[in-house]
Amino acid sequence: MKRRSGARVPVSVAATVLLLLSGCGDSGSVNSHAYFSIRPINGQSDPPCKAPALPEVQNGRPVHCYQLGPSQVDAADVVSATVVPGGTPGTSSVTYDLSPDGTQQFNALARSLGVGGQLATVVDGTVVNAVKLETTDFPGRGIVSGLAPDAANRLATRLNRH
Repeated sequence: MKRRSGARVPVSVAATVLLLLSGCGDSGSVNSHAYFSIRPINGQSDPPCKAPALPEVQNGRPVHCYQLGPSQVDAADVVSATVVPGGTPGTSSVTYDLSPDGTQQFNALARSLGVGGQLATVVDGTVVNAVKLETTDFPGRGIVSGLAPDAANRLATRLNRH
């Protein structure tokens, strides 16, 4: 499995993994793949977050702080992204497909963590969701849910431009 620098920042890879995102900024260059990544969770604490911990934000407020392992999957591993209506009125979701290499990397990470292990999806330096694995074999598709429509459009555009 290809390892990446721990300084890189992580959305999850399975139709069964629902990722929530309260906001999606437009920081970072279009050519940087660090704005979107999936990373293992090594530890968790309550706010306030102290570096290098990254916050999970809900409704604009930090709710958890996560110590994360190195990025395993990032925007370079996404081959396409599409905005779809969200499950909650006034929200949108972004579905995405990973490359074969990205799918292998994600599944290798899932197998190394095992069922019950935790992954974080990070967008623009914020944990958008932390999930416990219910399986270790994913089909290479993911979804980021709970986005404001403008944030979903920005994320999908960025993922499609890399």
